[in-house]
Amino acid sequence: MNRRLAALCAVSLFVSTTAFARFHKTQEFRPATPEELKMTSVEGAPGAAAAILDWVRIDNDLEATTAEYFRIKIFSEEGKKQGDVELTFAPGYPLWGAVNDIQARTIKPDGTIVPFTGKIYDKTVLKVGRNAVKAKTFSLPDVQPGGIIEYRYIRRWTNQFVFNTHWSVQQDIPVVHSAFTLYPHTEGDFSSMFTFVGLPDGKMPAKVGRDRYELTLENMPALRDERYAPPDDTLRARVNFFYLDNDTRPEKFWEKQTTVFARDIESFIGKSSKSADALAKKLAAENSDRKVLLEKIYAHVQSLRNFSFEESKSEQEIKRQDLTESKNVEEVLRKGSGFGHELNRTFVAIARAAGFTADVVRVATRDEYFFSDKLPDAQQMDSEVAVVDLDGKAIYLDPGTPLAPYGVLSWEKTKVPGIRVAKGGKTTTWGDTPEQVTFLANAIADSVLKHGTDRREEASRRAMSWLNSKRTTNRTLCGRRAPASSRHWRC
Repeated sequence: MNRRLAALCAVSLFVSTTAFARFHKTQEFRPATPEELKMTSVEGAPGAAAAILDWVRIDNDLEATTAEYFRIKIFSEEGKKQGDVELTFAPGYPLWGAVNDIQARTIKPDGTIVPFTGKIYDKTVLKVGRNAVKAKTFSLPDVQPGGIIEYRYIRRWTNQFVFNTHWSVQQDIPVVHSAFTLYPHTEGDFSSMFTFVGLPDGKMPAKVGRDRYELTLENMPALRDERYAPPDDTLRARVNFFYLDNDTRPEKFWEKQTTVFARDIESFIGKSSKSADALAKKLAAENSDRKVLLEKIYAHVQSLRNFSFEESKSEQEIKRQDLTESKNVEEVLRKGSGFGHELNRTFVAIARAAGFTADVVRVATRDEYFFSDKLPDAQQMDSEVAVVDLDGKAIYLDPGTPLAPYGVLSWEKTKVPGIRVAKGGKTTTWGDTPEQVTFLANAIADSVLKHGTDRREEASRRAMSWLNSKRTTNRTLCGRRAPASSRHWRC
């Protein structure tokens, strides 16, 4: 969740906006037709519990608003849950979002209209540190099989930044008709582009006039829920509009973005840290074996407080406990805490101070999307791991994920593209993180449970010994991809 609160392009834009947004005439409520009331199913989905008859979304980047309208037909008792509506938004930085102008009503099977006059509730969906996702929730009255529900609303955000636009044009129920419109920024020191996946043949956003893009779709099937399928967001038909302050040619984009990652990572680690040097010297004096020393450094960093995996805190608690991002490794060690990526970089700094060749690897996780080097979107590379050269081998480690044993990466960081940033940041190398088979992760997790988290290093060694003894009999498994259901650690 640390990613995809919003796709932010870091370009400030100060423009004047209108005081309010209006609904378009295509988003007006209207009486049900006799044909709509008689409907018992939709084409291509005879057993659907409900279907979206009309979905109209209009994004206006000039006004920093999205106006959205839904008209949904209910076919069965199961479909009645469509009447429980949750509209999410991010109220804090950088979006400063809000949802308002909510209007809704129910059309009963006989055509009688029941306006929504109930209470709209505020709900916190997720909160991590200062970041939060909230929702406006409400339930429409008298929702029945054979009836229709309608609702519309306007989502607003700050106009001080340029944000990318994402259209997930496929829902969990069939969509009979949908229409999408985007009024983008056309002035500013940036470029723009769009990509699309899963659209019907011959369909793509079309530029209309000089000020907008439009896309109209008919009879979009529901996204099927299948066991062991890739992440939903990867399978869902979608369109992405990007604002870029960089070259849109993929090869040039990634060439420049790699240097941006390297500069950010190495400036945090710095040339040296007194605290990292002192800690490395202390641990080295206690452990002459290089492998054991590396394990001790890993265990120490894992023992630090990890903000990325804590429950939400109030603003007062955040200030009182100093739950803020650190500027460098020295600050992390002084506080004894940090966010996941900060702990990962701190581990690399200590390992370097102990004489190891250690680097940060920026990776593209696969729990939501699969990486594409044809897409100039830096947020694909959204996490980090560490790599250490030991006895001629590259050892990949995940100190930023709590309880991840030595030598095991969180599953979504395995077998994915990564950028290794060498010390100083002048040299970067692209490559894939190693693949890890499920039975290895299970073996280590079982050992941790048996021997306790305070003996995690011993548990990891026992599991690795078990793996070595089984490597011959299980070699056919080593090339297989771990099932998506095997999610032992997440970041």
